[in-house]
Amino acid sequence: MRDQPIGKSGRFILYLGRNDCLRQLFEKNLLNRSIMMYLKKLFLAACIAVLPGFASAATINLTKEMGWTDFRFADSLNGGAWLEAAPVCDPKDFMSCELEVLSFSVSLAEAAYLQVTDAFLSGDVFEVFANGASLGLTSASKTGNDIGNDYTAALADDRFSSGTWLLGPGEYIISGFVRSMPQTVGRASIRIADVPVPGSLALLLGAGAALGASGLRRRNRISRSA
Repeated sequence: MRDQPIGKSGRFILYLGRNDCLRQLFEKNLLNRSIMMYLKKLFLAACIAVLPGFASAATINLTKEMGWTDFRFADSLNGGAWLEAAPVCDPKDFMSCELEVLSFSVSLAEAAYLQVTDAFLSGDVFEVFANGASLGLTSASKTGNDIGNDYTAALADDRFSSGTWLLGPGEYIISGFVRSMPQTVGRASIRIADVPVPGSLALLLGAGAALGASGLRRRNRISRSA
């Protein structure tokens, strides 16, 4: 169930399911707004993690082949939850957009990295969840920098908040919230990436292959001379 935005100044959507009692208390100003926002975030995290089919949420099947996949966010929309990035609204009036809360479905046959990074204007920090459990916050960042939508560059730039987590084989629902942001709205991205082979191991494997090929050539010369 999705309520209508409460008041022009608030411009946020409360997801309270069937809990009419909480909504009525809020409308009667019997609950502090900050407490209500906290309850809303808890409820959203539970719905995103436990109920992927939640009526007011969208889920994207995230794969390695997709590369970077965008999401939007606003601290006064849906408690700061990640939102769909579909360009269906007027960017000059973003706060009035009807964007769905967004989560990502990930299915891994082998270990892979989950990577999340801010871009465009720096300063946004996120909390990332996997199957309802917090993976932690992305890194601290510096405000006032603009890198556009070059997410790979942003991931390597410590001025922009980012995070990398190793996921084992399995099924995951990934969701998140913006926890700090200097602007009113923002845009960031997420991807699944291969786990690189460590340099020393790669050299060892390369040396082993070279020795194997050398031994095979030596045996072939011996067999021909015999």
